[in-house]
Amino acid sequence: MLYIVVGEWRVPWGFRVYRGKDTSSPAELGLRRVLSLPKTLTAQFEVLVLADTAFGGNEFVTRVRQFKQHALVGIRCNRKLEDGRSVAQLHKRGQQVRLFGWKFPVHVSWYYFQREDGKWEKRYVICTKALKASTISWWGRRRWQIEGFFTRCQISLWYRPFWSANPIGDVSLVSPILNRLSTSSLGSSPFRRERFTGLG
Repeated sequence: MLYIVVGEWRVPWGFRVYRGKDTSSPAELGLRRVLSLPKTLTAQFEVLVLADTAFGGNEFVTRVRQFKQHALVGIRCNRKLEDGRSVAQLHKRGQQVRLFGWKFPVHVSWYYFQREDGKWEKRYVICTKALKASTISWWGRRRWQIEGFFTRCQISLWYRPFWSANPIGDVSLVSPILNRLSTSSLGSSPFRRERFTGLG
């Protein structure tokens, strides 16, 4: 599912259902959702795609960069760097590194996430844009709030009939809202030139 953040606005845009082996991968489905964004918005705002570790592969991030957009995605702690180390061996947040097999550098940070059993888990995030380490970590942690929104949508009784009746997964009811956003002024909002999209 694709979820759009523009300043103070939070809007669900669309979804695709992963149907298992021999079908389009979650990364491919996610890229199609990103491509479905209206040009009236992508032309006016800088896009940062926020996604979990399922979208942390080379192909997905490379394609997002080819769209002239940035990606901020989760990665596993055992991901290898070009010099043979793993990201778990890094000690400085925000440093620029190159993952093994990748043709471009990324910036790495991490944050601590409290699991349901009360224990804290260290989670890693990479970003193709040169942001402060604290900003990368903040948005990495923020992704879990978006994940909560996805879960609520899945169990919501009022939302299920819409999904069933709309197999393509385009949340067309919010299109007028987004078109309005693209033509309105966001005033002094710090996100005036940047939009964050969440995939889950």
